[in-house]
Amino acid sequence: SMHLSQKAEKAPEVAGSRRMVSDAPGPGLIAPRLISGLLGCGSYGDEVAALAHDVMNIDLMPWQLLALRGQLEHDENGDLVRRRSLVSVARQNGKTVALKAFILWALVKEPIRRGKPVLVISTAHQLDLAVEIFEQLAPLLEAKFGAKAYWSYGRNEVVMPDESRWLVQAATPKAFHGFSPTYIVADEVWNISADVLFNGALPSQRAMQSPLLSCWSTAGTEDSHAMLKMREEGLRAIDEKKFSKLFFAEWSVPPGVDPLKEKGYWAMANPAIG
Repeated sequence: SMHLSQKAEKAPEVAGSRRMVSDAPGPGLIAPRLISGLLGCGSYGDEVAALAHDVMNIDLMPWQLLALRGQLEHDENGDLVRRRSLVSVARQNGKTVALKAFILWALVKEPIRRGKPVLVISTAHQLDLAVEIFEQLAPLLEAKFGAKAYWSYGRNEVVMPDESRWLVQAATPKAFHGFSPTYIVADEVWNISADVLFNGALPSQRAMQSPLLSCWSTAGTEDSHAMLKMREEGLRAIDEKKFSKLFFAEWSVPPGVDPLKEKGYWAMANPAIG
């Protein structure tokens, strides 16, 4: 294992990988075809899984745990080593469940570790998708943690007893102005513009210590400029075997394969299959 200090002058080079299904480590895990090199240091991913089990009565699937472990790796000081993440997977594999577990952990555990309230902003390519996650998780936060939820559509908000907040925002650049979020969780970034992510979301986190922009999505299109830019950064780090502030994991079928004719490739884009 190796540790990376936030104050390190030079990040260590780490081995990137392009894993096929047959390389999947551990029982039940279908490994991503493409994944950033992992540092092998500590991660808060297991805390997310434990909280999901205890509070949501859900056992995260191996692929969900891998995606969370990768983006929540931390150094010896407890600071996150990543600043951005992109996880891409086919539809109906449990991406929304992973997002809910992530937000739950950020609101419940992180204020304790950081010693101060946190601000979480969640967004999606369509506001109703972001609100749907709020409608499922807010009642649990009210019932089990004494949170106060505000249900006005378009202004949905949860305030925890320690003053940590969770805001649901539309995917517009102005949505992040005036806020300094510790965590931003963006769903279906294939249809969120580069202006929103790079000129709205990321600048809002500049003053925060150890922030994370956590992006999740299904496959994009040629117009998914923000997603393609992050994907290219992830691929470049893999090819050059260098550490990147972006954690990238993609479950997908190799180019040139027709998945309708090749059933053996289905699992590569669907890690929850079977």
